[in-house]
Amino acid sequence: MELKDLIIAIGLGIIAGTIDILPMILRGQPKNNCIAAFLHWLFLGLIIPFVDWPIGSVLKGTIIGLLASVPVIVMLYPREKNAAIPILLFSIVLGAGVGYTGGLFISPAV
Repeated sequence: MELKDLIIAIGLGIIAGTIDILPMILRGQPKNNCIAAFLHWLFLGLIIPFVDWPIGSVLKGTIIGLLASVPVIVMLYPREKNAAIPILLFSIVLGAGVGYTGGLFISPAV
């Protein structure tokens, strides 16, 4: 892994995190929820592009995004039952986006 790849991955995480929290901010969600969601995607931006699975990068990102959302949904479901569907949808879209973009711009492991 080159430094360039790490910087791109951090950028992907920042972009995904920002996209995820914008609707949360507009709905007046608590600050801690927004910070947690941003960090969730920042870290997934550092994970998804570097996972070496023998599948397409979009599918890889989608699967990892969905798997990472399960604990969040389990935690929120008792208090916010309506949050599960948006979390799943954002996980699919953002995970696929991080996977796709990471596949384009991050060098494969040698």
